[in-house]
Amino acid sequence: MRWFSNRSPAGLVPSDILGQLNAFGHASFDAKVRSVPVTDPRYDWANFFSRLLPSYQANQAQMIAEIHDAAGGDPYTMYGGYCLVAEFEPASQDPLYLEMMDAGLRLMYDRKLSSGQLTGYEADRWIKTHGDLRVSFDRIVDVAVPAPAQQSANVDLRPGESVMVAKMGPDPLDNQFHLERIDDSLFGAFSMRKWDSDAVSLTRCEERDVPQSNTADGVLRSLGQYLRLRPYWAHEQLEPFFPERRDI
Repeated sequence: MRWFSNRSPAGLVPSDILGQLNAFGHASFDAKVRSVPVTDPRYDWANFFSRLLPSYQANQAQMIAEIHDAAGGDPYTMYGGYCLVAEFEPASQDPLYLEMMDAGLRLMYDRKLSSGQLTGYEADRWIKTHGDLRVSFDRIVDVAVPAPAQQSANVDLRPGESVMVAKMGPDPLDNQFHLERIDDSLFGAFSMRKWDSDAVSLTRCEERDVPQSNTADGVLRSLGQYLRLRPYWAHEQLEPFFPERRDI
């Protein structure tokens, strides 16, 4: 008899790892929502994943079965189990792994995440089981954009002035789009973006896919077509020009 074993009754996956699946699932899903890595040191490689490596190397199918059994039916625990296995074998076709992955995808769908937040493996799995992402996951529908005669932007800018009209996320370093009055009879758009992944400030970038126009309305209309969907924040004058929306 092993009085001090830290293994599950099946003897492969450490029991304390199985006991953390729910908390790990919550931490992983919170990071997923914010599109950032998990930073909780309890779930770094040394403290968490490396301790599963012997189980993975010994018997992958048994490891997945033990994790699946421990996950039960709770969606966050199932998501934690999926993420744990995916660290080692994200393309696994083990039915129990796919069941946990599907539970995680359903959680993402129910919480209204966008397909842009899915990994390639997750997107492929959803497409295989549901047919597409645009309609079935993102719930995107087409919206009629007002004709030029029906909508006229009212933006008070002097030559050389600009105003932010769209922001892609809540972080100060998320991409921004600005409307600029170049001179008395010409408007344009530019973006503010990180020059590289380590940048701590935004850099002005010209937006060649958004043509200049002699009206603010013309630039906003082109920007709406370029972005397609309303981002994290949009100026009220840009709102009418998005040709798609998420029906959520």
